[in-house]
Amino acid sequence: RIQADFLIKNLPNTQTVEFAAVYKPAYQIGADWYDVIIADHIKYVVVADVCDKGIPSALYMSVFRSLLRLSLVNETNKHEEDPGKTICRAIDLVNQYMAKNHSESCMFATCFVGGYDETTDKLHYVVAGHEAPLVLHGEEIEQMKIGGPAIGIFETATFKSSSCDFNRDDMLLAFSDGLEDVRNPQDESLGVEEVIKLLQSKYSSQWSALMLANDLEKAFNLHKKTAEQFDDLTILCMKAKRID
Repeated sequence: RIQADFLIKNLPNTQTVEFAAVYKPAYQIGADWYDVIIADHIKYVVVADVCDKGIPSALYMSVFRSLLRLSLVNETNKHEEDPGKTICRAIDLVNQYMAKNHSESCMFATCFVGGYDETTDKLHYVVAGHEAPLVLHGEEIEQMKIGGPAIGIFETATFKSSSCDFNRDDMLLAFSDGLEDVRNPQDESLGVEEVIKLLQSKYSSQWSALMLANDLEKAFNLHKKTAEQFDDLTILCMKAKRID
């Protein structure tokens, strides 16, 4: 119950952007995390995955989540500039703290942090050792670029932001490796190719964020069947809505 309090219960959908998420821990307590932070015209989204499972990972996640959220908010309030620089500064601060103060635990976290700027129709982001999120523009798929290593390993690590167009009707899909790595009873993984195939089965204008999240969860369950879920599943979808 305490861990559930770290996850947003009501995603902050607006007139111009909609969100949907799926979270299914593999065991009683998980170590994935997703978040949405609204900062005026910037919408920040986060999907993160702490190594290993169980209580130690969940404890690490709680510290990591709180620091990253606070850093994003503070850096946004301190500076008026592009979201990519804000994200890099926030990740730098969290990485330095976690690597310096918690390195003996041998824990780390991968994460994706994106900042959608409605005024420029740009999505700025950092992928830190995480599965590359996907953006669907119409019928075209764009896979995001890696911008640095996992957080909490190297105190001197550097992180680089990238950006892509994110126009009205475009769809962002961010997920943890629990989606593509889920195994069926024959020990076959779902694979990112199947995720891309499902995403590309409709034009971005035909998807809603909730529809995509629900269809991906169904695909996950259909593939897994009776096999045991061995990794946490986290899916976060964001769609830029067209206002006529």
